[in-house]
Amino acid sequence: QLDVQGQTLYALSVDGRLVIWHDGAVEVVPTRLTRPVGMAILDDQLYIATQQAVYCTATGTFQWQELYTSETPITCFQRSGGALWIGSEQDRIMRLTPSGQVVRMEGKPVEQADAVTAIHWDPSRQLLAYGRQNGSVVLRSDEQNMAYNRPIPASASRISALRLMGPHLVLSSFEGLLLHWEMGIDQSSSALDQVKGWIYCLDLSPDQKLLYYGDQQGGLHQVAYQPDVMAAEIHARLTRNFTPEEWEQYIGKGYPYEQTIIP
Repeated sequence: QLDVQGQTLYALSVDGRLVIWHDGAVEVVPTRLTRPVGMAILDDQLYIATQQAVYCTATGTFQWQELYTSETPITCFQRSGGALWIGSEQDRIMRLTPSGQVVRMEGKPVEQADAVTAIHWDPSRQLLAYGRQNGSVVLRSDEQNMAYNRPIPASASRISALRLMGPHLVLSSFEGLLLHWEMGIDQSSSALDQVKGWIYCLDLSPDQKLLYYGDQQGGLHQVAYQPDVMAAEIHARLTRNFTPEEWEQYIGKGYPYEQTIIP
């Protein structure tokens, strides 16, 4: 994650070390925190959660203070929608204030409760999306919609990250899938990409047109998720016009045929 000035990049490894990139230099800082599950930067504070507690420090000082101790194992910790979020077993989700107070998100009980593994909060719509260990996704809202407040099967394995972007929901999993939903249309998903092994992390480009994700093999990938951006990328690679038959196959019979390359 980038700091508030956008000049320093922080990454947390599974062994509890911080890797810091600044001005072309790389520094590795041991935190001595065991079993880390997530990291977040809010204002000028750096937060790391382990399975037992959340710690914080001013960026650049690394003098860790325990901010919150959890009664149940923490399974997810991240920043979303300008707030800090904690997920744990039994679909428990809490918002953590910078002072260490927690506000539990109450809602209708979800069938077959599971551990929370990824969270995204859309404050403009008051919509919370979270992924679970069993590969399902839950959308939590006060709106009376049957699609909300119940698990939606998404993957055969753990959801590692997800993002709400207007009507779009994009998620990644340990199955190696990058999936996309057009919410409000139906509950089916389309695969944007797939790799061998786990997908660990997912984030948006600053213009929100591209997705970046990292995999188990250490690869960093870029993919478009909006139809107009995807169409522009395909169009840029074309060297000739589609034939009418190719148009029907790749674009669809419901769209009138047109030349894709200007003569």
